Amino acid sequence: MEWVEKLRSKLNQKKDSQSIKQHTMRKKIMLLGSGELGKEFVIACQRLGQYIIAVDSYENAPAMQVANEYEVISMLDGSALDAIVAKAQTRYHCS
Repeated sequence: MEWVEKLRSKLNQKKDSQSIKQHTMRKKIMLLGSGELGKEFVIACQRLGQYIIAVDSYENAPAMQVANEYEVISMLDGSALDAIVAKAQTRYHCS
């Protein structure tokens, strides 16, 4: 039965290292423009475990329907854009 305990220990170590790896690989991505193509992008990123914030000038844009978070701002207002980037603390921005 000693071999069973060794095997369990190895499996638990592997599981722990996988969960750490998955946690460290998750990124917060801000998508600027949330149309139909953006929706497909959000779905693909979420399948890879990413956290998506969709941004557009109108509420209920297609990508906003599936994103983890969303913001509605005037896309021409630079100060509003700076504010939501600072608030979200995202590392990646896509448009």
